[in-house]
Amino acid sequence: MQLEQLISRHLLRVVPNSCAKYALARRMTYRRFANEFLSNRIRRSLTAKLLLDALVVWTQIQSFIKGSIEAVMLKRPLRIDEFLALGEDQVRLDEAQRRETFFVFQSYSAFCKEHSYWDDCDRVLELISHLNYTVGTSGWGGGGEREQEAETVAEEEAAAQQLLRRRRRKEGTGSRIPKSM
Repeated sequence: MQLEQLISRHLLRVVPNSCAKYALARRMTYRRFANEFLSNRIRRSLTAKLLLDALVVWTQIQSFIKGSIEAVMLKRPLRIDEFLALGEDQVRLDEAQRRETFFVFQSYSAFCKEHSYWDDCDRVLELISHLNYTVGTSGWGGGGEREQEAETVAEEEAAAQQLLRRRRRKEGTGSRIPKSM
């Protein structure tokens, strides 16, 4: 089964004006995150002002909590202890900033679930899980060798996406995220 067939078969295609799971109208983008989620939900519920910039929080969620190779390998977002354990060479926020980011992520997850929103990380993780399921149970043959090959391809794709995100972030916002904001 080719990737395009897999996407169509499992309704993972992004469809405008649809009631499908991945309807374009329910896609969470940075703009929606900053304008709809952060401005309405978080700012009202916090007694103290959010210290991190919305773009920094969004990048941490998409690049590390949900989009890191660790999260892809686990097939779920990182837990707080896993996020805090990432090296400083990977995540350049201090512990307090990481905790604040994770607090926002927890609220963000609830908000997305409540409104049936999805982001690109959700779609990639679901696609990988369907790919792994399909490889292990369908007519791709072979079993173990092919399953291992598909997992390697998925890992390489996730690593490439993470590298691209880092490169874009480096080009767009400078080479380092300041330690204290």
